[in-house]
Amino acid sequence: MSTASLPSPTAVRLWPGVGASARADRADPRRVPFGLAQWSDDPNALAIAVVIDVPDTWPASGHGSVAVVAAQLPSAASLARGTLVIVLGEAASEGGVRRMLGRLLMRRASIVARAVRGSALLACGYTRLGGGFDAASRSDLAWGFS
Repeated sequence: MSTASLPSPTAVRLWPGVGASARADRADPRRVPFGLAQWSDDPNALAIAVVIDVPDTWPASGHGSVAVVAAQLPSAASLARGTLVIVLGEAASEGGVRRMLGRLLMRRASIVARAVRGSALLACGYTRLGGGFDAASRSDLAWGFS
């Protein structure tokens, strides 16, 4: 997986697939990557961002099961050719009591290691894989193209 320059899409929409607990409404608190002002609602946007839900047993190192991540990604064959898929490094926020306890205990959000995200993208058929840190959103990103 390269750490070449970041892609520069003009619009990014949140993937509505599995792991939608943190995205139940479009007001996701995550910062939009690539310096974009907001998440796109355009269903034809050729860039999508995926937020991964991880189980309670996810390791603090972020090096959990590739299969858990891959199961939450759309297959490359299901998307328009050339679609950019970005997998965010910070996992979906836990809900309810667990989130409040995490804030009280100043617990960090769960992370998914870039190597795990990149391996999941490869397993789902993506090509031209890359990864890097997006300074605009302060997010670690992994990406691939359908």
